[in-house]
Amino acid sequence: MDPPTEPVYQLTPFMFLYAFVFSIALALCVYAVMRYLRHDRRPEIVAFAALMAAISSWELVNFLVDAVTAAQLKLLGKNVVNAVAYPVLIYATVAFSLAYTDNERWIGWVAVACAVHVAGTSAALFVEPELLYESHGLVTKGPISVAGFSFEQFVALDRTLEPAFFLYWAHGFLFGLAAGAILVRHLFANRRDLVPARTSALLIGVGAPLSASVLLVAGVVSPAWNPTDVSFGVTAVAFGFAIFRYRLFRLVPVGRRQLVRIMDDPVVLIDDDDRVVDSNPTARDLFGVGSDWRGTTAATFFGPLAERVARSRDTDDADAETLVERDGDDRYFDPKTTPVRTPAGEVGGRLIVLRDITELVESRQKVQRQNERLDQFASIVSHDLRNPLTVAIGYLDLLDADYDGDDDYVERINGSLDRMETIIADTLTLARQGGTVDETTRIDGRALLEDCWAMAETGAASLKPVDDFTIRGDRDRLRQVFENLFRNSVEHGPPDVTVRVGVAGSDTVYIADDGPGIPPARRADVFEPGHTSAAGGTGFGLSIVRRIAEAHEWTVRATESDAGGARIEFAGVDVDRQTSVERTGQ
Repeated sequence: MDPPTEPVYQLTPFMFLYAFVFSIALALCVYAVMRYLRHDRRPEIVAFAALMAAISSWELVNFLVDAVTAAQLKLLGKNVVNAVAYPVLIYATVAFSLAYTDNERWIGWVAVACAVHVAGTSAALFVEPELLYESHGLVTKGPISVAGFSFEQFVALDRTLEPAFFLYWAHGFLFGLAAGAILVRHLFANRRDLVPARTSALLIGVGAPLSASVLLVAGVVSPAWNPTDVSFGVTAVAFGFAIFRYRLFRLVPVGRRQLVRIMDDPVVLIDDDDRVVDSNPTARDLFGVGSDWRGTTAATFFGPLAERVARSRDTDDADAETLVERDGDDRYFDPKTTPVRTPAGEVGGRLIVLRDITELVESRQKVQRQNERLDQFASIVSHDLRNPLTVAIGYLDLLDADYDGDDDYVERINGSLDRMETIIADTLTLARQGGTVDETTRIDGRALLEDCWAMAETGAASLKPVDDFTIRGDRDRLRQVFENLFRNSVEHGPPDVTVRVGVAGSDTVYIADDGPGIPPARRADVFEPGHTSAAGGTGFGLSIVRRIAEAHEWTVRATESDAGGARIEFAGVDVDRQTSVERTGQ
């Protein structure tokens, strides 16, 4: 009869802990790898994946060490943990801390140090397997009950820690302490801007293994309780909390790098759950939020304006201003929303910038009030002055029919009334030619010029178009422009004055004559209301021209033509020159 053989595998109460931590760490590792494969190639993703891979491999090897019943296999498993999993763990922690705090320039050196550490430790433990532990064989433990489950006797490796182990532990402890210090320093420097709960979770994740190792080496906690493996479970849970509750990889540091803190305009960062992740002091002061604003919903942060701000995602309307009343002061803002995307192209949130347009709105309101006053003025001119003027002209006609005396007085009165009518007409035109042009069409330039020339009472003067062209504008207003300019050339020039109209460059239209021209000292003043050098002129003709040009968003200037006469140029015109009709004379 053969003697009973010892079992090759066994079940221990700690294997459930190993399996639990292994599952969490492996899931987080797979999550990070998937993000990396989706082109999210940030160094913090790689460092986190390596950290979770180290924890999961640590727990897997410990699971296998507990499962086997041979002393040599148990010692081999412990050495694998110390040679591979342990250095990857500590260096990945440091690398993650550096990447998270934007100190990526050191990560390459950390990776080199990790590779050297793994190679050196593996070689040393291959030569001397008991460098860190002195093995005394197996020791039997149990039976034991945990949470109502009973475990029969099982064997464990009986070992004594060597001095090299404490040096090895001190090395890892210092590196873990450095990683924690990097995070703490970053937290302190950015304490007003970071989410405390998220950073606290990271600190817990880094600090848990440090605390466990101190308690273990100091003898406060027995190795039988596996404090290191418990601490790894805490690390995995803390990092998982930071990732899935506070979007560790979604908006940080991607969103932080897009948020410009020195901006004077209010800036708010919203995640894809519509919660406020970040904001600058200007936004917090504007909406009067308290110190617990982080993590609140956008509706809570923006208050009554939340719906208006939310609509900014779906409109590009430049006039969609938002009024904010603070301490009796009205401020106007133009909210603009920009998606915040990760390197993988995912939309992780929204960056909301409220551009302060108070001065623009107030200026627009001022112009609107001025236009309203001009409309009132035009109404007065049109009705309150024209009506009595019409009555006066009617009575003058009756007087002329009945009066047998000198007609010179009647003619003088009639001339004065005609001049009043002309002034009223020009003043009314000037008042109504401001603002902007709402609708424009493509107009045949030659046909427009010929119509305007026929209406300008030009007598013996001649019009010679230099180019055939089309122009975009308001036809009725452009008729007023060309009629006034043609009339101006005829009134100030000789009876046979020649007027040329053409295109210069890609966006300039000119009207030039061969009359006496405009003296250089007066060219800047001819567009002012009331400025005239012609007898009987009102001085409003060129003022009307400038107002219509500005309504088309053109610029106008007076200069000298090649023939020595006056030349009026309009720049910024949407003009298309088709053919050249005449080039001589210009």
